[in-house]
Amino acid sequence: MPTFEDLLGNVARLDEGFAAMQVTGKVDKEIDDTLEQIISFVTRREQFWFQGEPNRRTFTVYHSWRNLRLVFSKMRNRFANAQLVHDNPVVVDQAREIIPKVLSTLASLIAMEKEPTDSEIEPILEHVRELRASARQVDMVQPLSEELKETDQAKLTAALDELLKRMATLGEA
Repeated sequence: MPTFEDLLGNVARLDEGFAAMQVTGKVDKEIDDTLEQIISFVTRREQFWFQGEPNRRTFTVYHSWRNLRLVFSKMRNRFANAQLVHDNPVVVDQAREIIPKVLSTLASLIAMEKEPTDSEIEPILEHVRELRASARQVDMVQPLSEELKETDQAKLTAALDELLKRMATLGEA
């Protein structure tokens, strides 16, 4: 079973691959394997936290992993299609622009998973907002309309209702 250290190693390997591609000016198809490993790990974390008890911390961690998956998935698609749409080597430069935001989000997220505290919620959400904004500027995240297509509206509504009930109960105490 891959670990957080494996994930960080894969992201570092990804950035090294990007640096090499910047030098050559060409997309290296080998990057797809690294992206697949990253997406697989991130998807498992997203699914794990999706199954968690509905509360603010669980949602924050789930939301963070989900956004990382969306960014890495769009990145993978951009690299796969780079030659077809003449997006080479621009896609490499754009991907490298968001790696620092990815790493900062991952560092906070991993720390929260290892030692959960509610004080980390707002900083992590801020990292995710910054990541999404950067990713949107370089076309490394799907349009919101595409994201919503994969959302099960009934499950989302039920989860939000449960969360609101718990918050109301806490407010009465």
